[in-house]
Amino acid sequence: MQNRREEAFDFGDPIGCAVVASDDVSRPDIEEYLASCGAAWSWISIRPGRLVASAAVADEVTARGLVASLRAANYSAVLGPADEAHNVGWSNRNRPTKITDEVSVCFPWAFCDAEVSIEIDPGSGFGAGDHPSTHLLLEALAHRLVGGETV
Repeated sequence: MQNRREEAFDFGDPIGCAVVASDDVSRPDIEEYLASCGAAWSWISIRPGRLVASAAVADEVTARGLVASLRAANYSAVLGPADEAHNVGWSNRNRPTKITDEVSVCFPWAFCDAEVSIEIDPGSGFGAGDHPSTHLLLEALAHRLVGGETV
């Protein structure tokens, strides 16, 4: 999914990166935030109804400010890896947590191919679902799902 601002990230070293999750409705508003910071960005679709933008800015301070602005506007945003060297570690820390064969917990910006994905934004005071008590609660919840539930 290309965008008019998608371009080679030509900021020199170092750069900062923000990652933000969206849906089709919120995308134009998020693009306004990204443009206001002079970001270059690209979108990917990670599952039905979920888009993720990776935005490169001049430095980490600008990236932190962008993330703070997006979170203040109630968008799920985090600092992303600024370069390929850090991308592998970042991806490993953002993997889904499998609860049952059909249900996984994931961050809004993470790939998840489970039949049912429960998105949890860690900025909302909840972890990734890997704590034992959280895992037990989510497992019990998964057995009660009948379809179409949202929170």
